[in-house]
Amino acid sequence: MLTITKKHLVHHPYIKSVGIQEDIRPYLDLMDIFTFPSYREGFGVSIMEAASMGIPAISSDITGCNEIIQDGYNGILIPPRSTDHLKNAMELLINNPELKNKLAAVTRPYILEKYDQQLVWNAVNDFYIKMM
Repeated sequence: MLTITKKHLVHHPYIKSVGIQEDIRPYLDLMDIFTFPSYREGFGVSIMEAASMGIPAISSDITGCNEIIQDGYNGILIPPRSTDHLKNAMELLINNPELKNKLAAVTRPYILEKYDQQLVWNAVNDFYIKMM
């Protein structure tokens, strides 16, 4: 039996469930804004994936996510569990395309500069060498 929330998600005309995907780039490419209102997160890899495609994010101000998003620079941070703040942030970016575009313009360069795979691997390697 479907819960009311799941029933709403399954039958809503603007929500498309596509199941598990090996390549999410075509779906990210359809987005203008990525929302990630998580309550707790180890590290927001999905935010990085969206940012790598030039999509600004709205996310909860929680550990991991707030290491990737600099509020007002490459996205917007909101208090966890606040639907009002999420709604307001979404409306802000929808109604202000200049702001959305400003955030979008820096998302990919910021991720490449800070989280380039080779940089991360080198940092991990350096750490292990120091520990030996």
